[in-house]
Amino acid sequence: MQFKTYLVSEVSRVNCKSHGVKSVKVPWVDLKGQFTSLFERFAIDVLLSASSKSKAAELLGLTWDEVHHIRKRAVQRGLDRRLLVEVTHVRIDEKSFLKGHHYASLLYNIDGKRVIEVVENRTKEAATELLKNLPEEVKEGIEAVAVDMWDPLPFGNQRKSSHC
Repeated sequence: MQFKTYLVSEVSRVNCKSHGVKSVKVPWVDLKGQFTSLFERFAIDVLLSASSKSKAAELLGLTWDEVHHIRKRAVQRGLDRRLLVEVTHVRIDEKSFLKGHHYASLLYNIDGKRVIEVVENRTKEAATELLKNLPEEVKEGIEAVAVDMWDPLPFGNQRKSSHC
């Protein structure tokens, strides 16, 4: 990882009757990426440790766009690998981000301690969208939903109270 290494290789192509001309998948790189899988894994570790994409790009000797695309591919790989069939207990919560009153609504798998979905805002529509985006088989398997009692959430507190 300390030295720039360029792999130059001809990648075989095949002409499939159904799908047309395709490049053969090589084990060291994603077809959509220009970096090896090992380097991208290292770059993700740097991204997790750095204060920003710009700082990570500087440390890696890459452009901001290259770091952004590495991160985007890593997120997609994670989404493709996640198993939602085991989701039975979920939690809806909101988190603030940036400065001011900017919020995101999150759907968590309580048992697996993972974030399943994130949408912008903390409104009833945002919470509804979290649940709407789930595949039907996942929705059918949900046994319990934990939410805070903030009024705009679909399950929010229906009674008004002047005390805690």
